[in-house]
Amino acid sequence: MPAPALRVSICICTFNRSRLLRQTLERVAGASVANDVSLEVVVVDNNSSDGTPRVIEEAARSLPIRSVREMTPGIAAARNAAVRAAGGEIFLWLDDDVLIEQDWIQRYVSAVRAHPGVSLFGGPVRPHFEGTPPSWVLELLPEIGQAYALRDFPEGRVDIDSDHLPYGANFGTRRAIHDQLGFDMALGRVGADGGCLSEESTFFQAAINMGFKGLWMADCPVRHVIPVERQTVRYLRGYYRLAGATPGVVAPGAASLFGRPRWLWREWLQNEVAYLFLRRSGAARWFPHLKRAATAQGALFARRWR
Repeated sequence: MPAPALRVSICICTFNRSRLLRQTLERVAGASVANDVSLEVVVVDNNSSDGTPRVIEEAARSLPIRSVREMTPGIAAARNAAVRAAGGEIFLWLDDDVLIEQDWIQRYVSAVRAHPGVSLFGGPVRPHFEGTPPSWVLELLPEIGQAYALRDFPEGRVDIDSDHLPYGANFGTRRAIHDQLGFDMALGRVGADGGCLSEESTFFQAAINMGFKGLWMADCPVRHVIPVERQTVRYLRGYYRLAGATPGVVAPGAASLFGRPRWLWREWLQNEVAYLFLRRSGAARWFPHLKRAATAQGALFARRWR
């Protein structure tokens, strides 16, 4: 008697990225799926106002889609909604703007079966620039890769640990983790520009602390689509503002001004001036000041201080 099919849920949370979502779903539709795998694609629409519902409806013609509308804004709320809706034993998580290879699903399935003691999986996230990126973006890419959700480790890495966590654009989990752990709704992006970061890294770290084992899959990459509008200083500034708004990124300090650490005001203003002075010079000179200024600004005006 054949073994029952492995139930796999691909989970994609989306907000107002209908064009990119269509590309992602087309890649999923073209992926290889073995006969002993029962696949569903859970798409959580986090209250989009663009053509996302139509894209999901069109994709359902070629994919076994389970569509969920989550009205509470935020990526953490959307991820939790995906868990509630999914029927799989295995969850494979994708962002709504990534491109997978044809064997991506099967590589995860093979790893899950080969490593029954592992509950957390992750793979590389590599860039796919639309158009020709500015030279300064390529120059700074080793430093700004986090802003584009790029993740990779040297060949030979096997274990996922506290210093080597996957990113949310490409990871897998067993249901056992979600039975004990949810995504913290106080963390993560909200809407187009709000919220903060660390919703996924906090989840991964908590799973490791609870004793779940992780496996890094170097042979299971995805490509993260980076549109032209993200290849800008404005985008980077927005990302580092979110970083500054993330609890724990900035130490509170003792002396305060208007309820914020006094040194943080100085950090913001001094680096903003330095950035403005250096912005027509090489990227290596102005970028550190932009990053520090934006992070301080996010901490000052977007972080919830107690």
